[in-house]
Amino acid sequence: MTNPRKLKYSINDVKNIFSRVSLTTDFKVTFGDFPNNTNNATYTLKNHLSDAGILGIDGDGQFIEKLELLCFQTSLPGSTFDVYQTIGDRQGQSEIFPTLRDFGRQITLNFYVDDKHKVIRFFEEWINYMSPLVGSKGIVDSTNRGQNKNKNPLSANNVNRLRYPITYRTDFMITKFERDIGYKSSISDYFSYQFIGAFPLAVAPMRVSYGTSDKLTVSVTMAYQRYITINNPSSFS
Repeated sequence: MTNPRKLKYSINDVKNIFSRVSLTTDFKVTFGDFPNNTNNATYTLKNHLSDAGILGIDGDGQFIEKLELLCFQTSLPGSTFDVYQTIGDRQGQSEIFPTLRDFGRQITLNFYVDDKHKVIRFFEEWINYMSPLVGSKGIVDSTNRGQNKNKNPLSANNVNRLRYPITYRTDFMITKFERDIGYKSSISDYFSYQFIGAFPLAVAPMRVSYGTSDKLTVSVTMAYQRYITINNPSSFS
C-alpha cells in the first residue's frame, strides 16, 4: 500500500522547489555529421551539400552552427506503447501488457530563415539528394545557383529515384538546459535527446504577403527511427 508522504511544507521548502523549475526558452538543436563514404557511394550527401554551396564558412561563421541557432521552436519527444489486452485470463479481470514501443518517429523544427535563404536551401537540397532528378544526362546535381542547368532539369522526361536510406540518414540532438549554464559559480545539468537515423520528411509551405513585414520562418518535419536520452552534468570552473 502506498502511503502519502509529507503533506505540510514550510514556505522556504516550497520556494526552494519552485525556484528551480525548468523554462521552455532554453534549448539548442545540434546536427551530427552528414553521411560520407557510406554504402560505397562515390557522391555523398556531404558532397552534394558542399557542391550546392551550403556547407562551410558562411559570412561570419559555419553555416551549420548558424542553422542550429536559428531553430526557435520545437518539442521534446514522447513515447508510447502499443498494448495487448487480455480478458478473462484471471476471473473477472481485464489486463493490458506493453508490446511495441513507439518513439513518435516524427518531430517538427521551426527555423528563422536567413537573408540568403540558405536555411530553406539546406533542407531542399537534402531532399534533392534523397530523391534525385534523373534524365538523359544522368542525375541532376546542384550548384550554388540551384539545380545544374547543364543536366537539363526542365526536361519533361526526367524522373525521380530514391537513394538507399544509409546514404541520407544522420543523427541530430535537442539539448534542454537552463539559463544559469556557463556561470562559473554554478554547476548545471543539461539533458539531451539524440535522434537516430533522421532525415527531413516534409518542408511546410511558407506564406509571404504584402502588408506589415514579419520574420520569414520555415517548419521542417524530421522523421527518425528512435532516440536515446543523455544526461550531461557539467561543471564550469
